[in-house]
Amino acid sequence: MEALALEIAGVGAKAEIRASARLIAEAQVDLHRTRQARHQLLTDALRDCYYDSRANVRTKFKLLGKLLQSNAADISTPALTNILNSTPQGEDKLALILSQEVKRLEALERYERGALSRRSVRSIAPQCCG
Repeated sequence: MEALALEIAGVGAKAEIRASARLIAEAQVDLHRTRQARHQLLTDALRDCYYDSRANVRTKFKLLGKLLQSNAADISTPALTNILNSTPQGEDKLALILSQEVKRLEALERYERGALSRRSVRSIAPQCCG
């Protein structure tokens, strides 16, 4: 962090400028971490070949529960496998991920906006140039 602050402030900068540069560097690191967390969230979900809607997962568990009962209807193993392994693909999967993860994505968005605000020169200028 100090190396980034030094790069922002420049060699030989006054103490006030270095302090402001440190705040900007901290905000930049927070911004990077937030963007990395969003990327990781989406990447993990997209790579998960079993990712499905919460409603579909509940339905699949209910089906399994019914099949375990003694009076369960007969269903072929290939048909059952097809039902249990069916998951959204492509753009349907992306739309599902975005809709299910909207609260987490919104939280990351708020944190990112805060980091961008802290990083802005206008928010730092009054502290160093009062």
